[in-house]
Amino acid sequence: KKPSPTKKPEDPDSPQKYLDGKYTASAKGFNGDVKVIVTIKDGVIQALKQENTDTEQFFEKAWSVLEEQIIGTDSVDDIDAVSGATYSSNGILNAVKKALKEAINPEYGKKPTPTPTKKPTPKPTATPKPTATPKPTATPKPTETPAATPTPEPDDPDVTPVPEKPNVTPTPGTDEPDATPEPTEAPEPVGMYRDGTYTGSAFGYGGKTYLIITISGGQIVSIEQTNQDTPEFFDPAWSTIYSQIMANQSADGIDTVSGATYSSEGILDAAQKALAQAKN
Repeated sequence: KKPSPTKKPEDPDSPQKYLDGKYTASAKGFNGDVKVIVTIKDGVIQALKQENTDTEQFFEKAWSVLEEQIIGTDSVDDIDAVSGATYSSNGILNAVKKALKEAINPEYGKKPTPTPTKKPTPKPTATPKPTATPKPTATPKPTETPAATPTPEPDDPDVTPVPEKPNVTPTPGTDEPDATPEPTEAPEPVGMYRDGTYTGSAFGYGGKTYLIITISGGQIVSIEQTNQDTPEFFDPAWSTIYSQIMANQSADGIDTVSGATYSSEGILDAAQKALAQAKN
């Protein structure tokens, strides 16, 4: 008997990966369909039932081994097919995978929004009391204006004549200002990324996703993908996430696509690895 894998501890603030309930799915076996009914409780497979139209000789051999390995787990990715009943084994495992896909919690993987702390309202400061207005002082009486002394006649030999236009010494620093210097051009801002071509890869649902990101003028101008993931899940994830990365010029803060979580994570992880190499 293969030991059941230990379930990873969940973050208490993170939503559970699977929703509790019963989920039905089917897949091709050796010579017919294998239908399974998966019961999930507390995020793991609690019970497993089957309705078989596959060849009984091979199906019973596969079922007797796989059933006990599947119960108590939250994934069948690490469970191997039973030797001598490979096709029937794959039918059972693929049907369980489909059922788990239907059970995925759409809120899984999203970080909870922190509750903002309420800032204390500051106490109002006391209004200062007005100071007393000083009493006005008495207006002094004006002194008498002395009589003007008559200007002596110019023919008086004791009077020095006032020059008609005295020489005026120019005030230093009153010369015309120099021409205003032309402003220098501000340096162009440095882009977020270095120009070039950068690659990144990560596992999706059923295989690896490879991305090639081209940077020009500090901006993402194109993203090419080489997909080894399952097209059924990869295609809807790619069509949604590609346009968001181009619009945001980043793979950060983008949510996974509902119903294609693993493929979405593969695309985002590969993009983040490539852009980490390109950052200034």
